Amino acid sequence: MSSKHGGSGNTSDDDWILVNGTPASCVQLGLFNLFPNRPPIDLVISGPNHGRNASTIYNLSSGTVGGALEAANCKHRSVALSFTSKDEQPAHIIAAASRHSVKLIEHLYSNWPPSVELFNINVPMLSDVESRPAKYSRSLSSYWSKGSLYAETTHANPEHLPISGTHGGAKIRQFAWAPELSDIKSASASSAEGTDMWTINQGFTR
Repeated sequence: MSSKHGGSGNTSDDDWILVNGTPASCVQLGLFNLFPNRPPIDLVISGPNHGRNASTIYNLSSGTVGGALEAANCKHRSVALSFTSKDEQPAHIIAAASRHSVKLIEHLYSNWPPSVELFNINVPMLSDVESRPAKYSRSLSSYWSKGSLYAETTHANPEHLPISGTHGGAKIRQFAWAPELSDIKSASASSAEGTDMWTINQGFTR
Protein backbone atom coordinates (compact mmCIF):
# COMPACT_ATOMS: atom_id res chain seq x y z
CA MET A 1 0.00 0.00 0.00
CA SER A 2 1.25 3.46 -0.83
CA SER A 3 0.34 6.30 1.48
CA LYS A 4 0.99 10.03 1.19
CA HIS A 5 1.83 12.48 3.91
CA GLY A 6 2.15 16.19 3.30
CA GLY A 7 5.30 18.08 4.02
CA SER A 8 8.61 17.12 5.59
CA GLY A 9 11.15 18.61 7.88
CA ASN A 10 13.39 19.70 5.02
CA THR A 11 10.99 20.48 2.19
CA SER A 12 8.12 22.84 1.43
CA ASP A 13 4.51 22.40 2.46
CA ASP A 14 3.61 21.47 -1.12
CA ASP A 15 5.74 18.31 -1.13
CA TRP A 16 4.49 14.79 -0.49
CA ILE A 17 6.12 11.79 1.08
CA LEU A 18 5.24 8.38 -0.33
CA VAL A 19 5.50 5.44 2.07
CA ASN A 20 5.30 1.85 0.88
CA GLY A 21 3.71 0.31 3.94
CA THR A 22 0.56 -0.19 5.95
CA PRO A 23 -1.40 2.80 7.32
CA ALA A 24 -0.10 1.90 10.79
CA SER A 25 3.51 2.05 9.58
CA CYS A 26 2.81 5.40 7.89
CA VAL A 27 1.51 6.74 11.21
CA GLN A 28 4.62 5.53 13.03
CA LEU A 29 6.93 7.14 10.48
CA GLY A 30 4.92 10.37 10.44
CA LEU A 31 4.85 10.69 14.21
CA PHE A 32 8.44 9.81 14.98
CA ASN A 33 10.70 9.91 11.92
CA LEU A 34 9.69 12.24 9.10
CA PHE A 35 9.15 15.66 10.66
CA PRO A 36 11.93 16.30 13.18
CA ASN A 37 11.87 20.09 12.67
CA ARG A 38 8.15 20.56 13.17
CA PRO A 39 6.02 21.04 16.30
CA PRO A 40 4.50 17.88 17.82
CA ILE A 41 1.55 16.42 15.93
CA ASP A 42 -1.70 16.84 17.86
CA LEU A 43 -4.15 15.01 15.56
CA VAL A 44 -3.73 12.08 13.16
CA ILE A 45 -6.23 11.61 10.32
CA SER A 46 -6.17 8.20 8.67
CA GLY A 47 -7.96 8.16 5.31
CA PRO A 48 -10.11 8.89 3.52
CA ASN A 49 -10.75 5.26 2.73
CA HIS A 50 -13.08 4.46 -0.16
CA GLY A 51 -15.59 2.01 1.30
CA ARG A 52 -17.38 2.05 4.62
CA ASN A 53 -15.67 0.99 7.82
CA ALA A 54 -18.63 0.20 10.05
CA SER A 55 -19.58 -2.77 12.26
CA THR A 56 -17.03 -4.73 14.26
CA ILE A 57 -16.11 -6.95 11.28
CA TYR A 58 -14.94 -4.06 9.12
CA ASN A 59 -13.56 -1.95 11.96
CA LEU A 60 -11.30 -4.74 13.23
CA SER A 61 -9.99 -5.62 9.75
CA SER A 62 -9.64 -2.07 8.40
CA GLY A 63 -6.22 -0.70 7.57
CA THR A 64 -7.65 2.82 7.84
CA VAL A 65 -8.97 2.21 11.35
CA GLY A 66 -5.71 0.38 12.10
CA GLY A 67 -3.76 3.54 11.29
CA ALA A 68 -5.91 5.55 13.68
CA LEU A 69 -5.54 2.86 16.34
CA GLU A 70 -1.76 3.01 15.95
CA ALA A 71 -1.90 6.74 16.64
CA ALA A 72 -4.06 6.12 19.71
CA ASN A 73 -1.57 3.52 20.90
CA CYS A 74 1.06 6.26 20.64
CA LYS A 75 -1.08 8.56 22.81
CA HIS A 76 -2.21 10.78 19.94
CA ARG A 77 -5.79 11.74 19.18
CA SER A 78 -6.88 10.28 15.87
CA VAL A 79 -9.66 10.10 13.31
CA ALA A 80 -10.34 7.24 10.88
CA LEU A 81 -12.16 8.71 7.88
CA SER A 82 -14.04 6.67 5.27
CA PHE A 83 -16.22 7.54 2.29
CA THR A 84 -18.95 4.90 2.29
CA SER A 85 -18.88 3.87 -1.39
CA LYS A 86 -16.23 2.04 -3.38
CA ASP A 87 -17.84 3.13 -6.66
CA GLU A 88 -16.29 5.86 -8.76
CA GLN A 89 -17.82 9.20 -7.78
CA PRO A 90 -18.31 12.46 -9.67
CA ALA A 91 -16.09 15.33 -8.65
CA HIS A 92 -18.87 17.40 -7.04
CA ILE A 93 -19.81 14.57 -4.66
CA ILE A 94 -16.17 14.00 -3.68
CA ALA A 95 -15.83 17.75 -3.06
CA ALA A 96 -19.00 17.82 -0.93
CA ALA A 97 -17.86 14.80 1.12
CA SER A 98 -14.43 16.40 1.60
CA ARG A 99 -15.86 19.73 2.79
CA HIS A 100 -18.24 17.91 5.12
CA SER A 101 -15.38 15.82 6.51
CA VAL A 102 -13.21 18.87 7.18
CA LYS A 103 -16.02 20.65 9.05
CA LEU A 104 -16.80 17.58 11.11
CA ILE A 105 -13.17 16.92 12.04
CA GLU A 106 -12.70 20.58 12.96
CA HIS A 107 -15.75 20.35 15.23
CA LEU A 108 -14.49 17.16 16.90
CA TYR A 109 -11.01 18.65 17.33
CA SER A 110 -12.44 21.72 19.07
CA ASN A 111 -14.83 19.70 21.26
CA TRP A 112 -12.80 16.57 21.91
CA PRO A 113 -14.04 14.62 24.98
CA PRO A 114 -11.19 13.77 27.38
CA SER A 115 -12.21 10.10 27.48
CA VAL A 116 -12.05 9.61 23.69
CA GLU A 117 -8.90 8.51 21.88
CA LEU A 118 -10.28 7.84 18.41
CA PHE A 119 -13.27 8.78 16.25
CA ASN A 120 -14.30 6.58 13.31
CA ILE A 121 -16.17 8.66 10.71
CA ASN A 122 -18.14 7.31 7.74
CA VAL A 123 -19.33 9.90 5.21
CA PRO A 124 -22.08 8.92 2.71
CA MET A 125 -21.34 9.80 -0.90
CA LEU A 126 -24.46 11.86 -1.55
CA SER A 127 -24.77 15.21 -3.29
CA ASP A 128 -26.64 16.68 -0.30
CA VAL A 129 -24.34 15.19 2.36
CA GLU A 130 -23.54 18.63 3.75
CA SER A 131 -27.19 19.21 4.67
CA ARG A 132 -27.60 15.81 6.35
CA PRO A 133 -26.96 15.31 10.07
CA ALA A 134 -23.99 13.56 11.60
CA LYS A 135 -24.82 11.17 14.43
CA TYR A 136 -22.87 9.41 17.14
CA SER A 137 -23.49 5.67 17.06
CA ARG A 138 -22.25 2.37 18.42
CA SER A 139 -20.63 -0.32 16.30
CA LEU A 140 -22.86 -3.12 15.09
CA SER A 141 -21.60 -6.46 16.38
CA SER A 142 -21.06 -8.72 13.38
CA TYR A 143 -19.36 -12.06 12.82
CA TRP A 144 -18.20 -14.30 9.98
CA SER A 145 -20.69 -17.18 10.08
CA LYS A 146 -20.11 -18.62 6.59
CA GLY A 147 -16.74 -20.15 7.29
CA SER A 148 -13.52 -19.52 5.39
CA LEU A 149 -12.79 -16.22 3.67
CA TYR A 150 -10.74 -18.07 1.05
CA ALA A 151 -11.41 -20.61 -1.68
CA GLU A 152 -8.97 -23.02 -3.24
CA THR A 153 -8.18 -22.05 -6.79
CA THR A 154 -7.09 -24.03 -9.82
CA HIS A 155 -5.32 -21.10 -11.47
CA ALA A 156 -1.59 -21.46 -11.97
CA ASN A 157 0.56 -19.53 -9.55
CA PRO A 158 3.24 -17.01 -10.61
CA GLU A 159 5.94 -19.69 -10.58
CA HIS A 160 3.84 -21.78 -13.01
CA LEU A 161 3.80 -24.67 -10.59
CA PRO A 162 0.93 -27.16 -10.56
CA ILE A 163 -1.83 -26.49 -8.02
CA SER A 164 -2.23 -30.12 -7.05
CA GLY A 165 0.29 -32.89 -6.68
CA THR A 166 3.85 -32.32 -5.55
CA HIS A 167 6.80 -30.19 -6.53
CA GLY A 168 10.21 -30.94 -5.12
CA GLY A 169 8.58 -33.25 -2.62
CA ALA A 170 6.18 -30.58 -1.34
CA LYS A 171 2.43 -30.56 -1.93
CA ILE A 172 1.25 -27.34 -3.56
CA ARG A 173 -2.13 -25.70 -2.90
CA GLN A 174 -3.23 -22.16 -3.71
CA PHE A 175 -6.05 -20.10 -2.21
CA ALA A 176 -7.67 -16.86 -3.31
CA TRP A 177 -9.58 -14.22 -1.34
CA ALA A 178 -13.25 -15.16 -1.80
CA PRO A 179 -15.32 -14.09 1.22
CA GLU A 180 -18.98 -15.04 1.49
CA LEU A 181 -20.60 -11.73 2.49
CA SER A 182 -24.30 -12.61 2.50
CA ASP A 183 -24.43 -12.90 6.30
CA ILE A 184 -22.68 -9.54 6.75
CA LYS A 185 -24.95 -7.85 4.20
CA SER A 186 -28.03 -9.31 5.89
CA ALA A 187 -26.90 -8.11 9.31
CA SER A 188 -26.17 -4.67 7.89
CA ALA A 189 -29.58 -4.37 6.24
CA SER A 190 -31.42 -5.35 9.43
CA SER A 191 -29.19 -3.44 11.87
CA ALA A 192 -30.88 -1.79 14.83
CA GLU A 193 -31.36 1.95 15.17
CA GLY A 194 -28.40 3.59 16.85
CA THR A 195 -25.78 1.32 15.29
CA ASP A 196 -23.23 2.56 12.81
CA MET A 197 -24.66 0.47 9.97
CA TRP A 198 -28.18 1.75 10.60
CA THR A 199 -26.89 5.32 10.63
CA ILE A 200 -25.08 4.89 7.32
CA ASN A 201 -28.07 3.12 5.75
CA GLN A 202 -30.17 6.18 6.61
CA GLY A 203 -27.76 8.39 4.68
CA PHE A 204 -26.30 10.04 7.78
CA THR A 205 -22.66 10.62 8.62
CA ARG A 206 -21.64 8.59 11.64
